[in-house]
Order: sequence, then C-alpha cells, then structure tokens
Amino acid sequence: MSEWEQPFVAPKRGSPLAHRGEQLYAEYPEADGYSFPPNWDLSEWVVDFEDTPFYEQYEDRVDQGRELTVIISDYYADRGTGKTTLAVKFARKMDRTEEGLTPDKVTNTPERFTDAYVEKPKGSGLVFDEAEAGVNARKAMTNVNQELNEKVAMGRVGQKYSFYTLPDINQIDKEIRQMAHYWVLIRRRGRARVYKLENNPFRDNTYTKPVCDVTWGALPEDDPAFSELHEQKWSKLEDEDDKYVPQHEVDERVEKEKKKARKEARNEFIRAVDARGLLNKSEIAEVVDLHRSTVSRIASGEVSAGD
Repeated sequence: MSEWEQPFVAPKRGSPLAHRGEQLYAEYPEADGYSFPPNWDLSEWVVDFEDTPFYEQYEDRVDQGRELTVIISDYYADRGTGKTTLAVKFARKMDRTEEGLTPDKVTNTPERFTDAYVEKPKGSGLVFDEAEAGVNARKAMTNVNQELNEKVAMGRVGQKYSFYTLPDINQIDKEIRQMAHYWVLIRRRGRARVYKLENNPFRDNTYTKPVCDVTWGALPEDDPAFSELHEQKWSKLEDEDDKYVPQHEVDERVEKEKKKARKEARNEFIRAVDARGLLNKSEIAEVVDLHRSTVSRIASGEVSAGD
C-alpha cells in the first residue's frame, strides 16, 4: 500500500500547516519524483491520469450522473506554478461532449463562466481561471457571486465538470468552496496532490482526505483553450474586456429593441392611414387596439416614433 492509499490521519495538534482558514489537512510531505527544468517541455501526463484514483472517482460520478467541482490552488499561494495548465488538462480529459474542450468553455470572468455553466451541454468540462479576481471571499454578497452561486446550485443536475484556479483556496467565496468536491494543491510546478473535500454537518469546517498525486507537463504553445485564456488575461489588463455583457442582459436588450421597433412601425402605420383618410380615428384605434385619444396624439405627432 502506497503512502497515498493510507487512511487519512488527522493533523497533529499545533502543526503550523494543520489549519489554514477553515481547511484542515495533514502536513504535505516533500514530493519525490520528477522536478521539471525551466523550459518544462513535457506535453503529456507523466503518470497516466486514467490510472489514478482521482480518475476512477470521476468515473464513479459519471456513472451516478453527478457533477464535479474542483478547486486548484498553490501550496505557497504562488503564481506561475501550472494551475491553468493543469485545469485545462483536467477539463479536456473529463469533457464527455462530442466537441470536447472548446475555447468558449474556458474563461477568467464570472459572467462568462456563469453563461457557460448554464448553456454548455451536459458532460462539458469548464475552466474558471484566476477565480479569486471574480468571486473572491470579500465579494461574497455581490450580485456576481450570488448569481454564480445560484446558477451552479440549480444547475448541478447538468453534469458539468468545473475547475477553478486561484493562488489560495481561502480566496474564493465560501459558498462556492463548500460546493467543491475536490481540492488540488500544487506543491511545485508539475507536481500536486488531490484531496477529497468533505463538509462536517455539525461544525463549520471542511475536511480533506488525500486521494493521490498527479504529475503533468506543459501544454503546446498553440493549445486553443490555453491560448484563449492567455488572450483574455491580456484583454483584461488592457481594459478591453469591460464591454462584456452577460447573456441575460443581451436578451433583455434585444427584446427591448424589438418592442421599440414594433411601436415605431405601428405609429408609422397610424400616421399613414390617417393622412390618407383611409380610416377614421375610431376605426384606426380598433385596428391597433389603442384608445382613440392615443391614436389622435400619435397622428398629430404629439407622440414620438419610439413612444
């Protein structure tokens, strides 16, 4: 039996790594095995992911028709340790749709992630990169956090496999953290441990059970999903992403413009019929289902085209 298969043992009292925020976990041992050089040019899993207990548990959830939510963070709350690469690899491996992991399934904004969670087909893999910037713990009561929590909670029957990346697990909104099933803690680039998250129903704590370790290499430079995330990051830095509008707001704007166009067409019809004397105002009112006084105001120009 390997060290990863040993029963979970509670952390020793007083251990500096035993309690961070509301996460309780055993001290992480020094990771043996591969250490990647700066060029980090491996493009495949070092240990076949399908041979890991984590993948087996994912398959169990698929058989049960359940969704999967995973948080990926760094042991030292550091950046540049391969969180995005690992999230893309996980999402691509678990995506069961015909099209696979497409660029519109990865994002670093909560609005786009919410839209993807609702609209993408059952069995989709999704990535919310740098989630701390969009749904962090300090913004728990914002509309964005509340909408994301609501949609994810209601859409859990959609069997989506979601991966959130951020430097530290405690940076993300507590409700989202409590909905997560697994936590992947990166020890160093290319090496991480997977924990199963379990909530204590009697105390406000989340406990962790080690599942296995994973080792991975870099993605190709032209990987579509990774390239999309890279482009989104630069767009956000250059403030070009501020024009994004959530799908529900787009639908509302479209419907508003349709109503405006219908009113303009109706008013033009009323003015044309009245000007040519084809019908009197009472007859026009009956045709367009308006009061006679409203028809008179439109015909005389007192009501503008868009009113």
